Amino acid sequence: MFFEFGHKSIPYSAKGRDGGIDGQMINEAESWRFQYKFKSTPASVAFSSLKSDLQKEIVKLNPDVTHYVLITNVELLPSWVKQIQNLWNELTDGTVNFQIWEGAKLNTLVVANPLIRLWLNEGFTTSQLLYFRDYFFQQTKSAPLEPSSLNNHYINDENLQNKLLDFVRSDKVMFGLVGEAGLGKTRAVLEFFNNLENIESEKWVLLVLNSRNINYDGIKNALSSNLHHCILIDDGHTFDKNTIADLFAIAFRSDNKIKLILTSRAKDDLNFLIKEIYQHALITHELLPLTSSQSKELILHYLGNSRIRAYVDDLVQFSYGKPIIIVAMLNALNNGENIAGIKNSSFIKNYVSNYIREISAEISVEYNFPIAKILDVISILALTEPVNIRHEEEVNQIASVTGFKNEDIITIYNYLIEKRIVDGNSTISIKPDLYSDIILSRIIVETLSKWIKHFDTKIKNMLINLSSSINDSEVKTILLAFSKVYLDSIDVISDRFQFLDLSSTILQIGGYFPQVTKSLVLKYIKRIDTPANTFSKELIESSNKQIPANSISNIAIAEIVKHLSLLLLNRTNFDFVFDAVFEIQKRYDIAIVLKSIYQFGKIDFYDGFTMQRQSHFLDRLNEKQDFTENEISLNVQILSLYLKLEFMINELSYDRLSVNMSTFKVPENKNVVCVRERSVEYLFYFFKYTNASELRQDILKNILDIPREIFSNYRKAPAYDGKEEIEKVLLFLLEGLPEFTIIERNIVQEQLKYYELWDIKDQYSQLLGQLFEELTPKSLTERLISILSRERFFNKRKSYDEVRDDVALKIKELISESTPAAIANALIEAHQIKGNKLNSLFKFTQEIIQNDIEFLSVFYNQLAKDKSLFDRIAPDLLRAIRNKDSQDFLYSSMIDKLLNSEINSGEKVFLQIFSSLVGNEDQKISESEIVIIKKIINSRNEDIGYAIAELIPSLVTHDYFLGRSIAVDFFKYCSQSNAEYTFMYLNRLHMYSIAKELLLDHSYQFSISYDIEITINMILRNEGTDILIKYFDERFNNFIKTLSDKGIYGSVQFVPNHCSGLFENIEGLHEEVFSKALDWFLTHEGQRVLYFARTIFSYLAASEEMPVLLQRVFEKKSIEYKTDFSVQNKLLIAIEEFTISEEKFIDLVLMIYEFGKDDNTENCDLDLFTSRAYYALTNRGVQIGTPGQPFTQDILLLEIFNKKIANYSEFSKVHHLLTSAIKTIQDNIDRDTDLDLRNEKWF
Repeated sequence: MFFEFGHKSIPYSAKGRDGGIDGQMINEAESWRFQYKFKSTPASVAFSSLKSDLQKEIVKLNPDVTHYVLITNVELLPSWVKQIQNLWNELTDGTVNFQIWEGAKLNTLVVANPLIRLWLNEGFTTSQLLYFRDYFFQQTKSAPLEPSSLNNHYINDENLQNKLLDFVRSDKVMFGLVGEAGLGKTRAVLEFFNNLENIESEKWVLLVLNSRNINYDGIKNALSSNLHHCILIDDGHTFDKNTIADLFAIAFRSDNKIKLILTSRAKDDLNFLIKEIYQHALITHELLPLTSSQSKELILHYLGNSRIRAYVDDLVQFSYGKPIIIVAMLNALNNGENIAGIKNSSFIKNYVSNYIREISAEISVEYNFPIAKILDVISILALTEPVNIRHEEEVNQIASVTGFKNEDIITIYNYLIEKRIVDGNSTISIKPDLYSDIILSRIIVETLSKWIKHFDTKIKNMLINLSSSINDSEVKTILLAFSKVYLDSIDVISDRFQFLDLSSTILQIGGYFPQVTKSLVLKYIKRIDTPANTFSKELIESSNKQIPANSISNIAIAEIVKHLSLLLLNRTNFDFVFDAVFEIQKRYDIAIVLKSIYQFGKIDFYDGFTMQRQSHFLDRLNEKQDFTENEISLNVQILSLYLKLEFMINELSYDRLSVNMSTFKVPENKNVVCVRERSVEYLFYFFKYTNASELRQDILKNILDIPREIFSNYRKAPAYDGKEEIEKVLLFLLEGLPEFTIIERNIVQEQLKYYELWDIKDQYSQLLGQLFEELTPKSLTERLISILSRERFFNKRKSYDEVRDDVALKIKELISESTPAAIANALIEAHQIKGNKLNSLFKFTQEIIQNDIEFLSVFYNQLAKDKSLFDRIAPDLLRAIRNKDSQDFLYSSMIDKLLNSEINSGEKVFLQIFSSLVGNEDQKISESEIVIIKKIINSRNEDIGYAIAELIPSLVTHDYFLGRSIAVDFFKYCSQSNAEYTFMYLNRLHMYSIAKELLLDHSYQFSISYDIEITINMILRNEGTDILIKYFDERFNNFIKTLSDKGIYGSVQFVPNHCSGLFENIEGLHEEVFSKALDWFLTHEGQRVLYFARTIFSYLAASEEMPVLLQRVFEKKSIEYKTDFSVQNKLLIAIEEFTISEEKFIDLVLMIYEFGKDDNTENCDLDLFTSRAYYALTNRGVQIGTPGQPFTQDILLLEIFNKKIANYSEFSKVHHLLTSAIKTIQDNIDRDTDLDLRNEKWF
């Protein structure tokens, strides 16, 4: 049946009573039934028996059968066959096709297919060659994830499958698939055989070699039919060389009808098995470990929706792409075992040990080194890794203990690198780490003790490496002894970085020796009891917020937090962590750092949010009677974490090419609800317990955040209900509001307006209404906050003018009801509470200055008590008093007092009286005021720079020459920002003349900012391009001089590196400016000068890519000076400023290069010229795309280059340039897609 119908015919697994094996075949609309009747009686008797059997089978025949084949070993006479056919016709309706395969026909099939004779003679399951499905029957039926199973999920290697298909269609004889054990070589071939059988156009008999000693003539005869045979030689390195040679000879002489696929551990095995003269008939392919993305796909296939998915990247990292480890790891997870324990599995241990021994044997054969010594070298690497093989002293240490020469050690390690046993170039480690653990576990204690003493300089590495591999109590004792010596050094360490280094080592062994981690924490706590040491100083700075948030990770306490977080993963350490955290916090308030120990993590998701850690923390809180402010601060921070309904985990992806940001939702289970309820009650308690105002405010904000968190979760399925929690919070507020301070009431007020919007179910409108009523402003301060804050108009559809009118009306009402002193005091208090959130302060000031002189005077004097607010309002108040009739004496006395005050910045306030916003109704500046202004300005106080910038337009209006003189002098010392403010005010007030002079003659030291650029834009529109080029020339000369004087690039700037807005609202001048800028550029000499001068082009172009107009200008200039190498060289220097963009840009580069290369000028640096052209063609700038995939820009450039190169002779210089550019782009594409390279450095 197999040879007649192929793999679609399926024999039944059990024999019938007569010893025959029936079968079936379903092919599209056809259903075939094969019935084999074995008879050992005489022919005539057998014939009668067959007729009787047929009558019985017809009755049992399924109605869906379309073809029925009766097969028998009996040789029937033609008349007998006719009788059986007639019997069938009489008993059936003729809808089922009937055939008889009797003994003679079977003999004919055997003759036509000699492979059947081999199977009949040697057994269908014991023959030298077996059908691949029979050979792998048990493994393909095994349950997934069993060590020997070939039924696991297969990660398709399309490249390999295509390569195998190309092989069977080629004239090659053998395909060698090489790779270490456990990578899936056999599975890959099995997948190929399955696919090949399903290709209708391919007719192959797919076999597996099942014998180590073949019968040459028997196999040759079995394969002598006209059919095509493909034979798998699995684990070819275990076969005798002569066996492979004989089979290869048969295939080689088969006229391309026999193909061999051989799997082996190493390519060298193939070279050993196949003679050199036949190497041309061999294809080899190395199977590498799975890539990180493939590993992730395989692991996720089996994890399904398991909570372990949260750790998939860690599992990928652990596996290092080895399918055999992935299978063992998944098995452990399915059985609820610790993954780290798979190294104790006899299967994995034997696999790794045998693998390392095989590699050692290969090295021994290759270099004639003793195997035992090679194993010692590998074991020492496992013990002391990472090892720097470029460091002579490290290599010398290994050589001295193993008896090898230094160069022999390097040879061995290079071989291991080539075989991917180790990872790295100069600093190497065995990968995956599991291999190291198994290697170390096999070292006897005596040898280990000797090596530890010998490699005492690598104690840190040995501690880390041994901690994960101990399986012996003596080794554990040694490790703990070394750890104690290591830990004792903490008592004398004074350098922070020494501690960080020591701590990182302990962190890596802490998971195996928690007692070591605890010792480290206790020693740290002991050290911080002494104020005058590094650790205490760090904590003092941290608690005083003197350490920036982004630097906290570099201080010692951050390391302690890591250790405590690791300990908290185990329930047995809960009490220790709680006690340690509060021991630290009661000394120093560093809650912002310590709270992260108790934050939600992936472990909570994995545990199903049983909330064990959180519940234990709350239980311990319940045991405490008194709390310090520091402790309350920490408790509040931790409780706020417990009340989050989602959290985010950021970590590097498995391939380290990106950052994974995963969001986890906290479900509404009974454990979560219980912890949240208890946390809410504790927040209420701590708010009432403490009297510290800042701490109360912080607690109140966290209480108010509870409903916000629940409201924000409503739209996320499944939503957390939280109704009881929200009601508790609202009732708590309603009860406490009468006793709240103004600041606390304002905090509540700010948050409640959002509650009203978020309450989409309208469940809390009654309680919110009561709260809003209770929050009705009662004091003058609250009324001011209500009037001046944006919150007053929240969710109310009013125009800007309506808002201003409303504010004005309310202020007038307030002024009429209160005294100026009371209003000033209320304003100061409101500002202390709201800060810059008093949005209508300007309108308030405008209403205040409308009052009489007595009101203003009292208000001013009272306001002077608050510096920050005084600086903002005093100039308007003084200006109003100044403009009052007959108030010169009062104004003068107030100014004298202002300028002589040590509290307020009087000079700045005074100058702002005359700001550029002065209206026409204001009085002219008096001579006495001019005297004071000059005196203040001549002091060159940098703190009043902004006030001077604002004053200059007023001075210019008052006296142009005076204003000009002060502005010019101001520009000699003012800062960049103050110069920008000056141009901003001059442009706003349309003072073009003075702005133009300041820009063209006095602004070269400043960077070209937006406000300066506006002035340049106006000059370009009014004066044309020549004056602009002259300005840039002067700027550049000043730039070069300053650079020469200071010698530091970056201290001054020619033109900005941001995109220009120079041509805004200007049409038609671009090309003219580009052309004149290029002429200016070409006047310069010297590579350094040209390097800085060329930046003008990217600035004018406002792009990193060269615009078409600028390309046109360059093209014209290149053609005009096509015989001038100097010009062509400068053009290329300028072009380097841009990234390659499109085909026209490439044409421009090639044209310039061709002109320059054709010039025969002597003493020209043609190599440098070529380098510039090459850089211009390959400078692609920042490319964005999917990690591990080629960039689209590279692919498009490659297409253009390949098109362009066809236009040049292969002997031309342009052809050589394009060839180099093509190679660079192609290398970049290959780097992005080359899985070999990515696996060589498998992260």
